[in-house]
Amino acid sequence: MSAADQREATLIAEFNLRGYEVKRLDPGLGYLLSRAGDTWHARDLSRLAWLACSLGGWEMNALQKAQSPDGAGQSAKQSTDAQSVADLDNTRKAEATTKAQLALKGCAVFDLCDGAFLVTRWGFTRRCANLTELQNFARQIGAC
Repeated sequence: MSAADQREATLIAEFNLRGYEVKRLDPGLGYLLSRAGDTWHARDLSRLAWLACSLGGWEMNALQKAQSPDGAGQSAKQSTDAQSVADLDNTRKAEATTKAQLALKGCAVFDLCDGAFLVTRWGFTRRCANLTELQNFARQIGAC
């Protein structure tokens, strides 16, 4: 079993223990989580881990301990994973802020399945390949 498969199995087991139902979607589509009528979508394994920390209030350390039975190299992994979660959180915050600024200018922003964004206004569209392009476009039209 590969390391990614072990991480996936550990996260799914942790979610199941906490009463979540996890459904793995077709390859490339991610995971669907549900509990008590609420549903969340995670595009990939890193977002599934982020959901574990944000929804469940789990410590990343506990998830790492479950992944490595011998505990070797634990502190390096923990700090790297904590940093990854923090970076992901900051990226999501920047994305939400940019989308809100564009909305105040009358633009609608749609997430595309390849990670790009589609911005629409007055019947015109603009595709932005990533968050940096979306932020540059927002600056260009005076949204931020």
